[in-house]
Amino acid sequence: MKSRMDQSYPVYQMKHRKTDWINTLQLVFSLAVFICATLIALVVFFGRLSLSQNNLIRELGVSAGAMLSVFAWSAVMVAVTAIVSVISSARKMAGKVMPGWTQAKMLWLYGAIAILPVFFVVGQNLFKVAKHANTWMPIFSVVSIFIAGIWYMRIGIGRDWGKRLQRNSGLLTFSFGFTTWLVLISEILVLAVFGLVFFLATRQDPQMQDLFQNLPNLLQGFQGDLQAAEAIIAELMQKPVVIFFAILTIAFLMPLVEELLKPLGVLLLKGRKISPREGMQAGIISGAGFGIMEGMLFGIQTGPGTEPEAWIIFVIGRAAALILHIFNGALNGFALVRFWENRKAGPLVGTFLITLLIHGIWNLTAILASANILDQTISLGITISIFVLVFINYVVFTRKDGNPKQEIAFNNGL
Repeated sequence: MKSRMDQSYPVYQMKHRKTDWINTLQLVFSLAVFICATLIALVVFFGRLSLSQNNLIRELGVSAGAMLSVFAWSAVMVAVTAIVSVISSARKMAGKVMPGWTQAKMLWLYGAIAILPVFFVVGQNLFKVAKHANTWMPIFSVVSIFIAGIWYMRIGIGRDWGKRLQRNSGLLTFSFGFTTWLVLISEILVLAVFGLVFFLATRQDPQMQDLFQNLPNLLQGFQGDLQAAEAIIAELMQKPVVIFFAILTIAFLMPLVEELLKPLGVLLLKGRKISPREGMQAGIISGAGFGIMEGMLFGIQTGPGTEPEAWIIFVIGRAAALILHIFNGALNGFALVRFWENRKAGPLVGTFLITLLIHGIWNLTAILASANILDQTISLGITISIFVLVFINYVVFTRKDGNPKQEIAFNNGL
């Protein structure tokens, strides 16, 4: 008779789930972004008084309070986004299903844009008092840009809103915490290299030699005087060679860098076998992340002394520029995934050139108006026309249901 130890028992084999490194990296990266953004906000909120006494900041003639508020509130927006990515990726790693409310359509977001007119009315009266403007204008600027970006994303993602919370929050966090800064650093490097080329190309010009010799003294002399700075810029923009290099830089090199690097988030999904529609949505999120972050940081322009009307124009302008980044991101994200599917480079290159052209015309209009080469009224008309055309095409393009028959433009090239 066999002993109990000799009895056979069924052998259970443990199933080891394959490690999802992308999910793990998302959790780690999002947590790092959340911690950094939170620390930045806390340091500013609790240490703004001492930082505002910094001699360098005072010598630059910048009001540290308003500038730091922009950074702090931008950090808050980033932290809120990152914590959503942290929670969703952590639940995925733990094998937990996301709560039902996270998959809600949130149709109320379609009405979020109505907050902006309310902000304008309140700001128009609130910012007439300098003390209130210094306190509230940075907050209104950051929140307005963030709301506009969320609204554009809600329109573009449409019926799929809420279906991919982890992916979308991760892409937005990645764009906030990495892509935007990579773009900005790359643009600074491009400007440095191009500035050196400009200096070498114009150093034999007697007028430019005189300007280069006097520029350090001029920069030291105005010490934050905006009128003096505008006078220097106006003098520079009278020279054809400066205008040429400025147009080449702002209307070509900057858009080139941005459109090349913004879709980095889409590249992270290459091994996921995503559909072109998913690529489009990933591009929307990636473009929105860059546009929102850039817009929030540009809020430092709305410092003390900014008139309420000028602030409203700033917010409208930045909100309008957002659709450019988001639509271009949608086009490039869609085309990139289609390239992965059929390996036809023509549509991908064509799409990229179209986005580069759209971005370049937008920037060109702005710089020509700034140099007083283009009439302000004409410039405004062109800008509004571009916005309307881009917005309409964005709505039409993102409303396609993914049927290949409706993607004929991409099947046959652009």
